Amino acid sequence: NYEVFATKEYYEPRLKKWESLSHRQRTMVPWYENYLRTLLGCIKCNANFLKDVVSFATSSMQIESVLPSLVDGDMEEKTVSMLTQLCREWSAECEPERKLLLNRLLPFLASKFQIPSKVKILIPGAGTGRLMLDLVKAGFVCEGNEYSYHMLVMSIYMLNSGLRKNEVTIFPFIHTFSHWKDRENHLRAVKIPDVNIEMSPSGSGQISMSAGSFVDCYGSNQHTK
Repeated sequence: NYEVFATKEYYEPRLKKWESLSHRQRTMVPWYENYLRTLLGCIKCNANFLKDVVSFATSSMQIESVLPSLVDGDMEEKTVSMLTQLCREWSAECEPERKLLLNRLLPFLASKFQIPSKVKILIPGAGTGRLMLDLVKAGFVCEGNEYSYHMLVMSIYMLNSGLRKNEVTIFPFIHTFSHWKDRENHLRAVKIPDVNIEMSPSGSGQISMSAGSFVDCYGSNQHTK
């Protein structure tokens, strides 16, 4: 699972190097031992979150036989990158980045469609579902399409588990150890989501999601205009 992978990949190599140092060498970096303990705690926090995601998907999707692949085998790096994407799509600190899109998209849609509830918008590559939620809040009917198994499972959790604002804490940056200004940024916690999701989709719009290749789900565009 993720905890085993992350502990082996990111924590244990640094612990072994620390333990190989002499006492005199350790006294030169007295903060490092506490840093390792904090790193391990961050890994456990991420692991508990992913377990909740898998547990929710198990009960809602009824696909127990394949769900463990979310955090097993060669899929670990996708799980790691998904934590970063959750920060981009669902944290308050990344809202300015999301607004770069919404401040252009929503006025355009408003200029084209007078009654949003009668417009159905399709989003290929819907990711973890944030754009879908934002469009539904604006009153549109929204259908997402996603091929990635990781994104499908996570979007179902984010959109349907009734999360409250800032309910979940993740540590999306702990998997990269270079190019940090300080240790605090590396081990920084991120709160998600930045909205009360159980209340957000209650407007006139509706959310749905299709799973699979876009072409397989909707066909090619050879005969469209």
